[in-house]
Amino acid sequence: MARPEIPLPSATSALGRLATYLRSERTRMGLTYTQLSERAELSPSTLQRAASGTTLPTLAVAVAFDQACGGKGEARELWRAAQREQRRQLTGPRPTGPLLDLVSDLKDLSDALIELHDRNGAPSMRLMEQRAEAKASQHGPLSRSAAHRILRRRAVPRTQKQLHAFLTACQVADVERPKWVRAWLTAQRGHRPEPTYKSPYYAERKADAAVSLGGRGSAQWAASSFRAVGLEPLEAFHGFTAPWSFRCTRCNSVGRGRLSDLGRPSGGCQVCRRRKEDENEGGVTAAD
Repeated sequence: MARPEIPLPSATSALGRLATYLRSERTRMGLTYTQLSERAELSPSTLQRAASGTTLPTLAVAVAFDQACGGKGEARELWRAAQREQRRQLTGPRPTGPLLDLVSDLKDLSDALIELHDRNGAPSMRLMEQRAEAKASQHGPLSRSAAHRILRRRAVPRTQKQLHAFLTACQVADVERPKWVRAWLTAQRGHRPEPTYKSPYYAERKADAAVSLGGRGSAQWAASSFRAVGLEPLEAFHGFTAPWSFRCTRCNSVGRGRLSDLGRPSGGCQVCRRRKEDENEGGVTAAD
């Protein structure tokens, strides 16, 4: 007698409903996972994971499971609902991607690429890498890490070559590619990069922000940024470009400054800056 299956973590979630359907179809057919494995041509462990309700199987596995049970064909729609649920958990609510002709910036392009991935059945990073590798001589490779950054909204294809590799991984036909290239070019032209400053301090703090708990703009990072240059905040943090009251730990004076100005000559304690300028001017006079 086969062991009973482990209870589902959540039968009401979209992933739980998919697992419930797959389990019910297997039970209806009276198949063990070994017997189902022979029909679906997949390993028993793969099929068990698909019906576990803990991880989202690939669309191919869910459909093969359903077909092997002679199911009603509901697995595909249930899988898409579970995939959308998982996407919301990872990246938050996602608006429908814009038409390529309406792409105007990098955010629009990112939405369009993610929707393309969804329409292609949300292939895994590994499968995307394999698809791109098969045609690397034409369009170049696409690593799993690059695909992951694009699908998590952390990046868009940096070059047209990488764009083509992503399109290959999502099985976009050659005839459809010109409009993707036009959208990519439009997004690049519409992009306004944040100003960068040569100050080592600013570059260092910006790098710290990328890995901090709250990222740039978090109160924790903002306070540590001020303290790193000898300024103790005297009020709650209001924003990256909002004036912030502080006390200088060097001269004990009170002043106002913006977090966005710390890497500039005008940023920081103005009393200390004027004293330093006076000392420099005094040194020049004495030398003359």
